[in-house]
Amino acid sequence: MINPIEKKTLDLVEQNIKRLLQQINQLIDLSELEAGSMKLKVSRNDFVPFLSGLIMNLEPAAKLKNIEIKLHTPVDHLNIYFDQDKIERILFNLISNAIKYSPEGGNILVVIELRSERLYIKVKRQWRRHSSEKLDLIFKETRGLGIGLPLTKKLVALHKGEIQVISTPGNGIYLYILAEHE
Repeated sequence: MINPIEKKTLDLVEQNIKRLLQQINQLIDLSELEAGSMKLKVSRNDFVPFLSGLIMNLEPAAKLKNIEIKLHTPVDHLNIYFDQDKIERILFNLISNAIKYSPEGGNILVVIELRSERLYIKVKRQWRRHSSEKLDLIFKETRGLGIGLPLTKKLVALHKGEIQVISTPGNGIYLYILAEHE
């Protein structure tokens, strides 16, 4: 039988191993993208339940900081072609970062919009003031800022989309993903 102190230590070791594995996988993905060898594996799927399920999986992490995640969508079903694995990585990274950088008791809003044959996904969070210089670096590989968002930007581009960050004073940071839909 493991005592509570040993269990806590083992849980911490497990968390660190998972983080390290995630970083290794991100580095591999980044090198594949840069080499042009990563390909999309698209299939037609219902995007709304896909995104709802992803948000549901992230809610326990949000609850640790007393953060509420809400999804706003104009439709209950949206059958589109996308690579589930890559889109999951993109959205997991964006929503995880929103949780990480939101203040305790904050809110995160994920919005799906359909305009002119384009799908817009917005991740909005409450924010601490960032300098415009730091926002310019958010998608660049910079020491200390990690590779998650630079990888996300390249995965979005592989999906023929764009991603940008827009900061509105006092309201939050919006991350837009734009991709064509049927």
